[in-house]
Formats: sequence, C-alpha cells, structure tokens
Amino acid sequence: MGFISFMVMFVGMYLIYNAISISVVQRRREIGILRALGAKRGEIIALFFAETCVISAVGSLLGLGLGLVFAKLTVGVVAQSITEVYLKTSVTSLSFSSGIFFQDAAIGVFASLLAAAYPAVSSVRFSPISALRPVVSSGGEFILIKKILIVSASLLSLSALILAAYTTAAPGSAFRSTSATVVSSLFLIVGISLLTPGFLHWSMLFFHRFLSPRLGVAGRLAGINLQKNISRNGVAVAAIFFSIALYVCSANAMHSLRVSMFDWVDSIIGADILISSGHSLATGGARNIPMPDSLAADIEKIPGVQSVEPFRKGSLNYQGKKILLEIFDVAMRYEYCPGMFADGNKEEVIRLVPGKDMIFVNEGFAAKYNIHRGDSIVLPTPGGPVRFGVAAIVVSYTSDSGVLWMDINTYRHHWKDTLVDTFEVLVKDKKNIPAVRQEILDRLGKERHLFALPALEFRNEIRKIMEGTFIVTHAVNIIVLIIAGFGIVITLLAAVLERTREIGVLRSIGMTKSQVAGVVIIESALIGTLGGLLGSATGLLMGWIELEGFFRLDYGASIVYHIHYASVIWAILLSAGLAALAGFYPARRAAGINIVEALTYE
Repeated sequence: MGFISFMVMFVGMYLIYNAISISVVQRRREIGILRALGAKRGEIIALFFAETCVISAVGSLLGLGLGLVFAKLTVGVVAQSITEVYLKTSVTSLSFSSGIFFQDAAIGVFASLLAAAYPAVSSVRFSPISALRPVVSSGGEFILIKKILIVSASLLSLSALILAAYTTAAPGSAFRSTSATVVSSLFLIVGISLLTPGFLHWSMLFFHRFLSPRLGVAGRLAGINLQKNISRNGVAVAAIFFSIALYVCSANAMHSLRVSMFDWVDSIIGADILISSGHSLATGGARNIPMPDSLAADIEKIPGVQSVEPFRKGSLNYQGKKILLEIFDVAMRYEYCPGMFADGNKEEVIRLVPGKDMIFVNEGFAAKYNIHRGDSIVLPTPGGPVRFGVAAIVVSYTSDSGVLWMDINTYRHHWKDTLVDTFEVLVKDKKNIPAVRQEILDRLGKERHLFALPALEFRNEIRKIMEGTFIVTHAVNIIVLIIAGFGIVITLLAAVLERTREIGVLRSIGMTKSQVAGVVIIESALIGTLGGLLGSATGLLMGWIELEGFFRLDYGASIVYHIHYASVIWAILLSAGLAALAGFYPARRAAGINIVEALTYE
C-alpha cells in the first residue's frame, strides 16, 4: 500500500506539472509585460511557486480530509483481512496524530513545488519582446529534448542493473531485498514516463498514415492537434500510463498469487471434509478451539468415513522470530496428497520423517536462514533444545515469516500435546460427501460446537479471504484512474482555449458543432488509448517485479508469474473509455464557442 500510494503521488505531480505548463503558455503575454516593467526572473519564478504553494496547501488539506474518510471506510476491511489471514485483532477506531497530518501535508506541498519547478523556470527563458508578440505559443518550450532522453535512458539502465543484481544476488544480501525491487520499479516507471512525448510523436505518425484517413476530417484534425503540443499531451498520456501501469501491475500480481495459492491448496488438501471448532476455518487468526484427539475415533465410526487425519498448528521462536509450526500425520497425508516440493520428494519424506526428529521447511524459511535439504537446525521444545534434520524444502504460503512441518507423532513426543485444531476427513464415496457431512453435524456438531466444511467450500472461503485483502488496492486503483481523467480534462480544456480562434475559423467555413466536439473526443480517446497501451506493457513487467520483491522473497520461488490477459484488455478499454468520457466537457465547451467572438479572440 505504501508503494502504491507513492506511485499515486507521481500521477498527481504530472497533473501539477501540466497545469503549471499550461498556465505559463496562457500567461506568456502577461509575463512579458511584467518583465518589460522591470520584474526580475526570480520574481516571476517566485510568483509561480507562490501560486503552487497556496493551491497545493488547499489540495493537501482536502486530501487529508478525504484520506481520513477513506481510512474510516476501509479500516474494518483491513482488520478483517488481518484477522482471517494472520492473527485475531479487533480495530474499532483509527489511531492518528497531528504529526502525521503535518507530515502528509508537507509531502503534498513539496511534491507540488517539485512538479512546478521546471515549468516555472521555463517561464522566464524567453525575452520580454518575444513574449509581447501576438503569436500563439505552441508549447515548444516544453517539447522533448535530448537531455530528457538521456535522463530517461539512464533511469531505465539503472532499473535494469538493479534488477539484474537482485536476480543474481545471494539470499540475505543487500540487493536481495524488497527495497531493491521498489527502487527498480520507480526508475522503470519514471524512465518510461519521460519517453511519453516521443511515444506520442511516433504514434501520431502511425496514426496519420494508417488510421486517420478512416476517421475523416475529425480524425485528421485530432492527430494534428495532438502533434501541436507533443510535450503537454505527452504529460496527459503519462498520467494515464501511470494509473494503467499500477492497475495492470496489481491485477497480474494478484492473479499470479491466486493461481499459485490454489495450486498449493490442491496439493495439500486432499480431504473431503474439514472439521474444526469455534470457527469454520482454522487459519491465521481464526477463533479456533482445539479439540481432543479422541474425537477422531468418534468421527471414524460414522458411516461413509474412510479415514480421519489430525492437524495441529502452533508457533515457536527461532533466532528471535516467531515461526509457524504445522503438525500432521505425514504418512497418512501423503497417501492421498501429492504435495509440492522445491527440494526433495514425497517418497523420501515418508521414509525419513514419521516418528523421527526430522522436519521439512518452506522455501521462505529456507531462503531467510540459508537452510538446505540435509541440514539440521535446533528448535526449542518444552523439554529443551532439540536438533532436527531437514528432510525437504516444501511449498507453503501459510506464513511469510516461515513455516515448519512436523510429523504429529514427533510433535506429541516432544510437546506432550494431544489436542487437534482440524480433523481432515476422507470419505469413501465422493457422492456421499454432503450426507456424511450432515451426519457428522447431527451426531457431534451440537455437542462439540463443530463446523464441518466441504473442501470445495473451504477453497471458496480462501478465495473470499484473498479478494478481501485486495479490496483497498482495487479502490486506490480506481481513484488513480479518476485522477488521471482530471488530467485529460485539464489538457483538453487548455487546448480548446488555445484553439479558440482556429475553432471559430473552422465553424465559419461550415464545420458543425458535432464535428468540433468529435475532434476533441477523438483526441481524448487517443490519449487514453496510448496511455493504456504503454501502461499495460509496463504494468506486466512491474507485476513480475512486484511478485518478486513482495511475495516470492517471502514465500518462495514456487510462486509463478501468470499473465492475466483479461486485465490487459480491460485496462486498454477502460483507459480509452474513461479518457473519451473525460473529453466530453471540453468537447462541449469547444462546440459551444461563439463564432464571432472566436474570430476576434487573441
């Protein structure tokens, strides 16, 4: 969430940059008069900074208020996700301080001033005489120059180098960290965004050659208008690019997690019915009540039950960290579950682990502590430290702090604990699962306060939990798209104002209001489509980087990156559609321009 919020700031900075750039162009004559009357360059620059400071301060205060409302709306969702996935918690109110408010407001003002710096300095680069000439500026001062291309190439090269260092670094090194992937992503997205004016220029060349003839006069004029202000329109493309890149990045990372998670669940949950007490899911912070092991015999007596496997979860301290310990009957589990092994195999585990001082660890734990198959580690037990051999490295996404798996007989020998968190029931005839489940509830459910959950329902519950953890992310992505839409409105309104006289001429020679509006809407749709295409391509790469730095680093390399093609299609459709929608108001303004007034406009 911190990473996404940081990227949202970039979208806002691009809009501020564009707004100040437009202001400089529109006030070129005013700046020339002030300079001719003796105003110094520094005073003009200070004027723009002062305006930006006031507007950004008001915007930051509004943002703090809306952020507080958004936090109140989502705190319950976040707390519920933490409870279901990690540990039980109850959050009823927000905790915040005035210091946080001042800090966030300062960040908003500073980011705005930083975004306004280049256009403010550019406002005094032309002489007072040239500024006073009645020539409509084309925004050439902001066109892409060689220095920006060099900066872009440098940032992209740095991103590639950091990513290469990350992928080749040994576990535990400074480069093998989330920070490295975050920095690489920032360099990547900023570097590509600096290329948007050039991308827009090349795209317009393609558009004029292959597409504009099919769109008639409106299409040709739209392409020409976008080329007139490549730099300004490029910034609007960059704002769309940022938002779409974040959307595609999140969607593909989440899709990859879903696919990997359910592949893993299928590999370890071979039972037909899961029985627990206190809560339907015995995961994370679920309010589970341990049950006596003797209950297994009562369940096995129910007609249709083939076998009952006990499952226990706990935690232990390893080198100052809380590690999740999962305990089950290894021999029984691997009779009907294939398992997923990063290093080792099922046959070897069945031979080495049951009833012995052997464990198997997940990829995340092995990477954090540099553990390999065949090594041994010392674990604390109630009877004192015991050395356990590592029989295999397995796939498990239960905890990002690390997971240890132990045979239940070994656990009971050292911990003297016969309680059970979940009974995993295998049914003889799969067609009788509903009937067996109901029989379990009828015989034991009321007395023991049991929950009997079919495996299919368990998977659906896991899906709901996963979707819940990303609700806030989805909401932020929608907000970013809306902000980018405002950027298009600003850009097109400025373009309409600049072309007032031109629109008057076109209307006077027979162009209809609908044709004028069509030109603006086509411009808007083109900006959105180009931003969507560039953002989708970048988002696919960022999704892989996010999966590497935020998930595979903690959970293991078994999480495979899967491209979510539907999200890419939706991203392009949304960017084009929302951009066209954002162009309606500027289009209406353009169509409503009075011909006589337009012809006299300077």
